[in-house]
Amino acid sequence: MVGWEDVKGNPAGFETRMRWTVGHSTRMAEEECDRLRALLRLSPEPGVPDGRQDAGVLILLDGTPDEYRVFLCIRSEELRRHPGEVCFPGGMRDNGENMQETAMREAEEVRSLK
Repeated sequence: MVGWEDVKGNPAGFETRMRWTVGHSTRMAEEECDRLRALLRLSPEPGVPDGRQDAGVLILLDGTPDEYRVFLCIRSEELRRHPGEVCFPGGMRDNGENMQETAMREAEEVRSLK
């Protein structure tokens, strides 16, 4: 089942519509996380190219090894940058944060994920 929700009054100060899949939720086994890391070949702290700003996103997967669901946001049409785009929850890195902390903080600001 797929649903939509309007989130109002989040710390970012704008409304965000979110799409999520509702269903039986299970925690991914650690070996599944390891398998996905290997497939994506991500380093824990990738470098930032010159002239670019440091930002992080959260790729939230839910489900089983046979069927994953992905959490996505749809940006408000009122925003100056990338209005109406489908995106992962994320944003700019604050001083002293690592990428994981940035992604989690930004996701919490959008949907109170913990």
